[in-house]
Amino acid sequence: MAGRVFLAAALFVGLVLTALLHDFLPLRLKNNPLDRAKGWKDLATEAHKVREQIGANFVVADEYQTASLLSFYLPDRPRTFTPDWPQVMTQYSLWPSYRETYPAGSTALYVAEQPNPLPPIARDFESVRIVGTYRRTSWGQPMGPTFHFYECRGLKVGQPTTWKDRLEYTRQGQKP
Repeated sequence: MAGRVFLAAALFVGLVLTALLHDFLPLRLKNNPLDRAKGWKDLATEAHKVREQIGANFVVADEYQTASLLSFYLPDRPRTFTPDWPQVMTQYSLWPSYRETYPAGSTALYVAEQPNPLPPIARDFESVRIVGTYRRTSWGQPMGPTFHFYECRGLKVGQPTTWKDRLEYTRQGQKP
C-alpha cells in the first residue's frame, strides 16, 4: 500500500513539474531560469520576415547564443554568423566568417540586443540601419531584452580575419 501511495505522489509531482517546465500554464515566476529558453521561435519568425523584406543573403547576431538559436529556429536553418572580431571568442571565431563566405556587396540581417551596431559590423558594411525591433513574449507577456534588426548593405570583403589571425591576436594579448 505504501508503495502505491509513493508511486501516486511521484507521478503527481512529476506531472506538476512537467507542466511548469514546459510552459503549459501561464505562470509568471520571478527570476525563472527557464524564461531564457522561451520565445526564440517567435523571434526567428520575426527575423525571417525582416530578412525577406530586406533581401538579406545571411544572418549575423551579436551573441553566439542568439546566432545559434536563430540558425536552429529559422525556417531554412541557415548558417549564421557573429561579428568578425580579431580575437578568438567562441567556436564561431574558428569557422569561416561572412567576409570569407559571401561576395562583396552582399546584404545581411544583423540581430542584436544592443541599440547600436558593434564596431565590426560598422566596419564590414557600407551602410547599417535599424529596420525594426522585437521583444520575445510568453503567454502574451513581454520578456527578455528587446532585439534590434539592422539592414547591413554592401559587404566589404577586403582582407578577412581568418582563424589563424584570430589565434595569433589572442596569443599576443596573453603575453606579459
